[in-house]
Amino acid sequence: MKIVKVESFLVSVPFKEEYRGSYLNVHRGIKRAEHVIVRVHTDDGLVGFGETIGGASTIYLIDHLFGPAIIGYDPLDLERILELMDELDGWWRGSSIHCFQKAGIEYALYDLIGKSLKLPVHKLLGGCYREKIPLSWSIGIKPPKATAAEAEKRVAEGYRTVNLKIGSDIDRDIESVRLVRERVGDNVKIRADANQAFSSEVAIKVIKKMSKYELEYVEQPVPAHPISNMIKVVNAVDTPVSADESVISIQDCIEVIENEAADIIAIKPLKHGGLYNAKKVAIIAEAAGIPCMMGGKCELGIGVIASAHLVAASKIIEYDAEITGVLRHRADILEEPLKYQQGCLEVPTEPGFGVNVDDSKLQEFAIFAGTPPQKIWKN
Repeated sequence: MKIVKVESFLVSVPFKEEYRGSYLNVHRGIKRAEHVIVRVHTDDGLVGFGETIGGASTIYLIDHLFGPAIIGYDPLDLERILELMDELDGWWRGSSIHCFQKAGIEYALYDLIGKSLKLPVHKLLGGCYREKIPLSWSIGIKPPKATAAEAEKRVAEGYRTVNLKIGSDIDRDIESVRLVRERVGDNVKIRADANQAFSSEVAIKVIKKMSKYELEYVEQPVPAHPISNMIKVVNAVDTPVSADESVISIQDCIEVIENEAADIIAIKPLKHGGLYNAKKVAIIAEAAGIPCMMGGKCELGIGVIASAHLVAASKIIEYDAEITGVLRHRADILEEPLKYQQGCLEVPTEPGFGVNVDDSKLQEFAIFAGTPPQKIWKN
């Protein structure tokens, strides 16, 4: 089995409502997201699908750098292919931007490998540890009363964990946490994600004020670098602290562990360059006795289900997963919707990722940017 063609396709699907977060204290709302769908063909007629985030530059790099370089390789020789793509990265190696492009291709390779062996991807990543994945629902920055109302709604739908985006205003953040706890009661877990919005001093002050509401943890409250930012917070508060942007590469994971800079590690396969490296991060964390959670990038169906297969195969990814991005969109690109029910996601057991892409939906949400997708994937 040899790779004969790699394609990428840019789509944009609107959200049901604006989703607001705070990244490095820059507050922004998102009404739609751009996704790159990757399709890898083999000489025996198999097709694997991947997904990543990004725009025209992602399309260009997949079509003109990473894609052409892996033509002729056997998809099962994954380690060699990933090494090749890393070498092409040059001094950008480890960059989260290029990790996204490599991850989109790697996802498609895993889908291919699963299809060729007639196994679901989670069987390639460690086997089936859990068949259904408990989920956390993430709530964007809103007025406190609106935040509490959405939390109550999602708990009624079956979610047992809610994640509140914070970082826009300290008083608003604290009031939102207070109202949510009041509305959902003591049996629902609440976590907060600041996306690097605070200084160490402010983060410590905010987390201590929120501690009375028994947060499950606070995610990346301070800038990822220098690592001393996280160390100061972890040493000063009792609430667990999760590292997201602080852990991109495997080396980052080791640095965080060695410096005791986090209590939890947030795994997102796209930022690690794919499932293979994400599994390595999980294994390193497990060896150090640090639990993990699976985060998301508001992916469509392929991206969500790729992460789901990794959670299914990894005992250490034990916190409720934030892989509900597809539910924020008005539509998906899959033929059949993913199986969400009562705050859980069912993991497919069919070969590969166990999902099929609807070409008509790809065309409906196509963006003709970057490399012109003359190939609307006609077989």
